[in-house]
Amino acid sequence: MRLDRTPVLVLFVLAALAAVQFVHYYPRLPATLAVHFGSGGHPNGWQEKSLFVLFYGGIEAMFFVLGLLAVTLGHRFPIKYSNVPNKDYWFTGERKPASIRALTDFILWYDNLTLAFLVAVAEITIRANLVEGPVILPKVTWAVTLGFTAAIVFITVRLFQRFSAPHV
Repeated sequence: MRLDRTPVLVLFVLAALAAVQFVHYYPRLPATLAVHFGSGGHPNGWQEKSLFVLFYGGIEAMFFVLGLLAVTLGHRFPIKYSNVPNKDYWFTGERKPASIRALTDFILWYDNLTLAFLVAVAEITIRANLVEGPVILPKVTWAVTLGFTAAIVFITVRLFQRFSAPHV
């Protein structure tokens, strides 16, 4: 099964970026980081830096592995367990291979968007903790969250367009 290489390449770039991010910042981080913030941007939850890196790094690694699994095992996933619209039409006969490739690409883009969001949130959290003075979550956090949400909605709309009812 030949997939579009772009989402696979993006997956590897994001994983490398996440690794470089933690290697670069770890020596500069304070012993305890503000990791949870209230609606006003003020911290209300703290974590040791080693736990922060393990937690975020672990979640990011999990999404990298999920992306790899989608690439390597996506064609083996029983389509009956998916919630793709019009799957009885798209996943039968000669349409099945192209539909599986398309679905795997969509899954990879969802995975990439989530991994990119996690890398961005880690960056925002790290930078907020490196600023002199009180730790306050920057307002860019809302823009990142809205951008992530908009991208997920866009990909979902594209998925529904791709697997819309056939015009027979």
